[in-house]
Formats: sequence, C-alpha cells, structure tokens
Amino acid sequence: MTKLQSFLKTQDDIIAADRAQTLVALGLTEKEYAPDNLPSREYPQEELVDGEKRYYREVAISVTDEEYAQILAKTAAVEAIRQKNTAEQAKKRPAKTEKQWLPIFKLPEQRDENGRPIVLEETGKCKLAFLLRVLALAILAVGLISGLVLLNDSVFSFLTTAIATVVEVLLLYAVAEILDYLATLSAVAKQGYHYRETTKK
Repeated sequence: MTKLQSFLKTQDDIIAADRAQTLVALGLTEKEYAPDNLPSREYPQEELVDGEKRYYREVAISVTDEEYAQILAKTAAVEAIRQKNTAEQAKKRPAKTEKQWLPIFKLPEQRDENGRPIVLEETGKCKLAFLLRVLALAILAVGLISGLVLLNDSVFSFLTTAIATVVEVLLLYAVAEILDYLATLSAVAKQGYHYRETTKK
C-alpha cells in the first residue's frame, strides 16, 4: 500500500466512523449479536430470543452514500423547523416579571412645543451625606495619626484604636449612603418619576 493509499484509507475510516456515529445518534440502528453469545463490553445488551438469552450491541444500519446524504438533508430540514417553532412559541409566551431588591424608576418622557425631549435635572446628593463622608475621612486621618503614636506605647492600644476607627468610618459611610438614597427617592417623587418593574423574556 502506497503512502497515498494509506492516507486515503485513514480518511475513509474517519468518515465511516462519523457516519456510523451519526446514524446511531439518529436511532438508525440494528442489532448485532455476539458470535460466542457471551456477555462482554463489546456486546453489553441482552434479550430473550426463543427463550434463550442473547447478547448484542446496537450498530448503524448499512446505507448508501446517496441515502446518507438524504438522511443528513432531512435531518437539517427538521432541525430548522424545530428551531423556527421554538422561536415562535417563545414570542407567544408572556414576559415574566422580575422583582428587584431596589425600585427602578423611569422618567416619563416630556417634550417641548417643537417636539424635542425635555431633560429634567438630575437628582442631587444629600448635603448631610457629603458632610458625613468628610467627617469619616477626618476621623480616618486622626485615627491613623493616633494609631502611629500609640504604636510606640502598646500594640494592643494601636489595634483597639484602628478597629474603632474603621468601625466609625464604615458606620458614617453607611448612614451617608442611606441619606443619599432617601434624597434620591425624594427628588424622584418631586420630579414625577414613576415605578417600573423590569421584564425579562
């Protein structure tokens, strides 16, 4: 066998194996019984034939190249129909409503006399929240300086001061975030936003 013949045979074997795998996946199989009628990995299935237990395996049916081409064409056509039907059914299904942890607000569209959209001013930040953040940064700076001073005296004092400073800063920032959120909700109510639940198909 020449090198070319060996190459072509290898390609034919790959194509034949893929064809057999495709036919088996499509259910186009037939039973091949074990010649010695003994159970094995090669023949794992069993059935009763005339009262006798027979061992077999499912193998692809034998088809011509023309028949195999027809099988592939029909399979592709059926898959395209299935995908089209799935897409049409998805369009007919009602949209599902998903609740959010926080409300989502949508600004009602407003237009001027010329039909151009009017952009309302954005919601501002709470001034008290800004002051709390500044205070938090100041406490953090003082805490760092105090911690460095106390570090020379006692490690325990340094750790205590550091933990207390971090807790205070986090609490101040949490209160500031809450105040900002409340200020946003207040501005939303004044500017005419309305609640909208998100939808997801």
